[in-house]
Order: sequence, then structure tokens, then C-alpha cells
Amino acid sequence: MAYFYSVTPTFLGILLLVSQTKTDSLSVSDCTELLKNFADVVSNFTFCAVSNSRPFRFCIRCKHEYTAVINKHRHIVTGDCHKDLVMAEKNQLVESAFQFVEDLWKSCNCPDCFKTDKHGIPIAVKQEIKTFFHKLQEVELCINNNSKICPFPLVVNISQANTTAKTVCNDCERLYRSLAQSYKNMTNSDSIEYKVCGDVSASMNYTRQCWSKTLKCTKIHTDLVSVLSLTIFFCFLPVIFYTSVKMQGDSKNRNTGSFLVESQN
Repeated sequence: MAYFYSVTPTFLGILLLVSQTKTDSLSVSDCTELLKNFADVVSNFTFCAVSNSRPFRFCIRCKHEYTAVINKHRHIVTGDCHKDLVMAEKNQLVESAFQFVEDLWKSCNCPDCFKTDKHGIPIAVKQEIKTFFHKLQEVELCINNNSKICPFPLVVNISQANTTAKTVCNDCERLYRSLAQSYKNMTNSDSIEYKVCGDVSASMNYTRQCWSKTLKCTKIHTDLVSVLSLTIFFCFLPVIFYTSVKMQGDSKNRNTGSFLVESQN
């Protein structure tokens, strides 16, 4: 019985040591798996961003990839692996990768495309963004049906555009104006910090380019021509006035000089 009591503490100590070793081994394994998962979601996000750069639909189409990066990063910084994967790393590669994702997302004004939860995680596309892209689709379909020229990609048949531009301009003007008004409504805000969703601004910029430069549908109104003409006239009016005054002064000087010469003779 005494032998039992003397062996038991030693045996229990060995069990605790083995148990601790297994726990540490599992912890290292879990952290390695978490790091691999984080690398995978960052890679998926980067691939999604580049793949949707033209036409620019990065924000809307990469929402799930962005959310996955946020969630995996949160698991790292709030769990037991934070010390090993972040704090102990001199070069802070995990945080640098996460910061790259955040900077790219915010620089494209992607947060303005979505309704978000209290943590800033995108939940759903805003209604005004959906409305804009619905109108954009109508404009693209109208251009395609009338000219067989798709607004995307950028390279188009200019000669074909010139032959069908009149039809496109007449048939699609109402839809284009509706799209432009939808964009204008989003840009008008009382908040100075208000920014437009990157997908929206990029799409509108390209559509304007297609409408005005490729299809040449932008019209210069006669009122605008009159205003420009008057502006140019008034800009040159001081030049004309001072030139006239100088010429008149030179003429008087010549006449005075001639009169003095005749008087001396």
C-alpha cells in the first residue's frame, strides 16, 4: 500500500507531462493550419481582384473573398495563435498581407457599395447600387442592339461606331440620361466624406467615354456656343482696346514729329 502511494505521484506527473506535450503539439498544428488557411484566402482575394479589374466589378464580385480574409484574420488575432503567428514574427507578414487587403478594398471605395454590420463586414449590396447597374445593363443592351458594339472591352470598331452612332444616340439617349441621373444622385451628398462605390464610378467613367468619344453622342447646345463666343470676345476685348490706344498714340507722335520738322524748315 505504501508502495502504491509512493509511485502514484510520479505516475501522475508523467501523465501530466505527456498531456502537456500533446497539447503543445496540437496547438502548433492548429496554428500552422490557421496560417495556411489565411494564406489561401488572401491568395483567393488577390486573384479575384485582378480577374475583375476589367470590366471593373472588383467590389461586388469579391465580397465573399474579402469577408473570408477578415474572418480568418480575426481567428488569428483573437485566438491562442496570435502570439506565435503575429507577435513573435519580426517582419509581420501576416499583418502586412492583411493590411494590403484592407488598403486595396478601401482605396476602391468598396465599403460604399454595401450595407455593413457593426464590425464593418459587408452584408448586402445597397439598393441604389443595384438600381445603377440595372440602368447600366439597359444602356449596354440598347447600344448592342443598335450598333452591335459592346461597351466592354475597351477596343471597339470605330468605323462601325461612326456609321451607327446616329441611331444609337437617338434610341438610347433617354436610357443614358437616366443612368447619368442615377449616378448624379449618388454623388450628391451633404457629407464631405461621401464617396462613390468603385464599381459604379469606373463603370460610369467608361460609359461616358463610350457615349461621347466612341459614339460621339454628346451634343453641344447652341446656348453653350453663344456663351463660349461671348466669353472669348470679352477676353480679347482688353487686348483690342489697348492695341487701338497704342496705335492711336503712335499715330499722334508721328504727326507731331512731322509738324515740328515743317516748322523748323
